Amino acid sequence: MGVKILHISDVHGDMYYIDLISGVIKSVNAVVVSGDFEDPEILDVLSSYGKSVYAVMGNMDPYSIRSRAQKYLIEGACGTYWVVLPGWLSN
Repeated sequence: MGVKILHISDVHGDMYYIDLISGVIKSVNAVVVSGDFEDPEILDVLSSYGKSVYAVMGNMDPYSIRSRAQKYLIEGACGTYWVVLPGWLSN
């Protein structure tokens, strides 16, 4: 069986959405958050499920939270990005 990756975005700091998909979170290997989480606690909660969490900052994420979210951020020399290799998605 392949790696299961959950992709979410635009949670905007609302834990309701995380609670709503908790069953899905439990069934995946990793979570990718593509911005607009607005509160680093969202990333901490996702990580508390025992999953790898990878994130990029969105246009609604204030720069002031960058240091608090740093351990989850994927960054390159020219900015923030993430890459999913094709082999990671095979079943």
